Amino acid sequence: MYSFIILFFCLLGLTTAANTIKFINHCPYNIYYWTVVPYSSTSGNDLEHTMVPAHGGSIIYNMVDTEKLGGGISIKMRDTPFYQVAPAGIIQVEYHLEPTTSSLWYDLSAVDCDKTVGPENPSYCPLIAGGVRMYVAVRPRGQCPEAFCSKGKCHNTYLEHGSWEGEPTYRCGAGSDIFVETCKFDAGCFGSL
Repeated sequence: MYSFIILFFCLLGLTTAANTIKFINHCPYNIYYWTVVPYSSTSGNDLEHTMVPAHGGSIIYNMVDTEKLGGGISIKMRDTPFYQVAPAGIIQVEYHLEPTTSSLWYDLSAVDCDKTVGPENPSYCPLIAGGVRMYVAVRPRGQCPEAFCSKGKCHNTYLEHGSWEGEPTYRCGAGSDIFVETCKFDAGCFGSL
């Protein structure tokens, strides 16, 4: 009976989406992120970071109605508590919540990462090698694709600037929750990649 109650509450947690992004950090080091809003004159101030603790720590970020802001929000992640506009090894989790169309647009970007340099370079992105995955936990079949980078390769992820047909921006229904997991690159842990 006890296991049934736990299963019920776990399923309840998965089915009651609230437009959140849950960051889960499996890395042996802390991850930091900065929220950058559109048309802001200041962004990425070092002191404005949020830390996601190492070894399974998690943080829940509540999405805002970006339709009112006139554009999406970028959440810039890295392994140091210092934000540098350039160069910087930054992974971006981007979203645009449009309540009037019941849409949540999202993408993962590794545009600001240089895969050819090592950890001594500020453009290095340890999350590409160690693994980063962005996904919607409860999704209709064939919708809301996941994006990930693992062992230096990325899938459904922006790797260059610009806009083109078939670019890796995806739509889900408003009310969806997004999960971002780091340093967990085992395909068995990710399910069907």
